[in-house]
Amino acid sequence: MSGTAGRGGASGGGGASGAGGSAGKGGTSGAGGAAGGSGGTGSGTGPCGSLCSDPITFTGAPYMSGALGTGATCHETTGTISGFNCSNMTANAMTRIMSVNGMDYPNCGMNQTPPAKVAGGYCIQVTAGNPNFSAFAIF
Repeated sequence: MSGTAGRGGASGGGGASGAGGSAGKGGTSGAGGAAGGSGGTGSGTGPCGSLCSDPITFTGAPYMSGALGTGATCHETTGTISGFNCSNMTANAMTRIMSVNGMDYPNCGMNQTPPAKVAGGYCIQVTAGNPNFSAFAIF
């Protein structure tokens, strides 16, 4: 006689799944940088007011600048001038430009007649460059 087949055991249930971890917090954003400084234009009221900052002031003619060095320069006067010239600004392929009241005079080695006054006078600028002994004269 044969016996009845045995019954299989009950299958076990799966384990409970674990809870997911919580998301991390994001960092705080950094603040933006400060705004940049303003350019090198002037803000005064004299002849150089809209052309350059902190001009060297002289009383009028006659005036000789002496050696200007290699940086850009800015001079102003409210006096009367009848002319001007420059020296050592275009030697040996080193060019510096002189301007009076915003008008360029690239060949100022010869005597020049000044333009009309601006804001009651004259603003004389020379670009940076070599030689360091560049100069101008007002008469």
